[in-house]
Amino acid sequence: MQDKKRTILEAAIRCFSRKGFHATSIQEIAREIGMAKGSMYFYFNSKDELYLSVLEYYTDMLFRCMEELPEDRELSSRDKLRVLIERQFRFFREHLHFMRMLFLEPATGLNPQVQNLLMRTRARSAVWTLSHISAIYGNRAARYVTDAATMFEGMTGRYLEKLFFDDAELDEGRVSRFLINRIDHLMKGLLLTGEEPILPAPI
Repeated sequence: MQDKKRTILEAAIRCFSRKGFHATSIQEIAREIGMAKGSMYFYFNSKDELYLSVLEYYTDMLFRCMEELPEDRELSSRDKLRVLIERQFRFFREHLHFMRMLFLEPATGLNPQVQNLLMRTRARSAVWTLSHISAIYGNRAARYVTDAATMFEGMTGRYLEKLFFDDAELDEGRVSRFLINRIDHLMKGLLLTGEEPILPAPI
């Protein structure tokens, strides 16, 4: 990525974090870096295109963080997920203002490409969770994996909301261990009772 383009993206991130997408103008972003407004359009055709590029930039950073395997390759599947969840919480804490804006900014009225990216990101995250839950519990729990992944994402999301909106002081290591323990208890209970799953297992 060109240095100037990256500079514009980082300025846009700061501006969007302060005021949100809809309330931020191209002029304000240009002013942030002492650039003429007209010069911005050499790199981005519109504010929508700039916002899409910002989201792609952040999404790539997040998934690199989540998908890069821990240095200790001897870790169990369970411990790998624990480390990756810890990284995820650390990433969100380090980019708190921008992530808070994403949660608060209404999705309505956004460019269809932006909406499509958000949907693809959500789907990619769901596949990531399913694959890790499957790796931990294997075939014996295969029919419960979609329910377990859904509940795990729900629990994780609620703790992230506490971080975003309540300024909760969360220790990433402790939260990740706590969440992994909860999914262990959940799976043990389902396997013990043999209760019928709500959601079908992935094909």
